[in-house]
Amino acid sequence: MADPVSPLPRLVPALTIAGIIPFAAGALYLLAPFGPPHWHALVSTALAWWAVIILSFMAGSYWGMAVTGQADPLLLIGSNAAAIAAWAALIGLPSDWIPVAISTLFALLLLLEWRAYATGRVPLFYLRLRMAITSAVVICLCVLVMAD
Repeated sequence: MADPVSPLPRLVPALTIAGIIPFAAGALYLLAPFGPPHWHALVSTALAWWAVIILSFMAGSYWGMAVTGQADPLLLIGSNAAAIAAWAALIGLPSDWIPVAISTLFALLLLLEWRAYATGRVPLFYLRLRMAITSAVVICLCVLVMAD
C-alpha cells in the first residue's frame, strides 16, 4: 500500500509542471496569436501531438506499478486502451474532434488514478497532483477547441 504521508520528491512536481509548459504556451498563442498566419495550424497540430505524447506517458506510469508488484489488470488495460485510443484519434479524427477526444481520455486516466488511490497504489498527494495537471491540460485543450 502507498504511504499516504510522505511527500513526492521535489523533482516530480517540477517535471510535472514543466510538462504543462507546452500546453500553456500553445493555448496562450491560440488566444493571442502573432507571427505568420500558418503558425496557427502549426501550433494547433503541435498541441494535439504533445497531448497524445503526455497522455501516453501518463498511461505508462501504471506499468511502473506493475513491475513493482502492484499490478491491477484494470489499470493496465485501461491505460493501454487510453493510449491507443489517443493515437487513433490523432490519426483518424477530424482536427476539430481530436482535442475533445483527448480531453475525454485524460478524464478516463483521472478515473484510473482514483482507482489507483482507492486501492492504495498511489498516495493522496499524487492523486491531487494528477488532478491539478489534468485540469490544466483539459483547459488548454478547450482553448484549442475554441480556436479552431
